[in-house]
Amino acid sequence: MKEFLEEYGGIIAISVMGYAVMSGLWDILRMICETGG
Repeated sequence: MKEFLEEYGGIIAISVMGYAVMSGLWDILRMICETGG
């Protein structure tokens, strides 16, 4: 179990961080579109 966490914990953390970054970028883009257009 510990080895599983060590191998896949990083992948899960990276995917979660990537999702958070992408959704944050999407919110920023939407705000720019709403204010600019």
